[in-house]
Amino acid sequence: MDNCETPDFTHTHANGMVEHKAEYLKGVGSGAHKFLALDLSDVHVRSYGATAIIEEHMHLRADNSGRIADVNNLVMTVWTKQEGKWREAAWIAVGLPGSRPAAEPK
Repeated sequence: MDNCETPDFTHTHANGMVEHKAEYLKGVGSGAHKFLALDLSDVHVRSYGATAIIEEHMHLRADNSGRIADVNNLVMTVWTKQEGKWREAAWIAVGLPGSRPAAEPK
């Protein structure tokens, strides 16, 4: 994933927490997050030369260290073409009503 993101990549969660590239990659690579389902719909792409914006609805179920999350988010990502390769510069999610962030394990 390191090559898919710009050096200054930011990942903004629906709860407002912002992770920069190193933090995000460490969390993803730790194995603490196991995706159970990931469904994308209503995907819209706009491109402007070397920049693209993608907006979508995302339904995600994940096991986060024994805590199950079931969330519906609106997601926007910004991509830029650098040295001939598309790289993600920013990811931001907005939680929709009815989402259930990760609860304490039972």
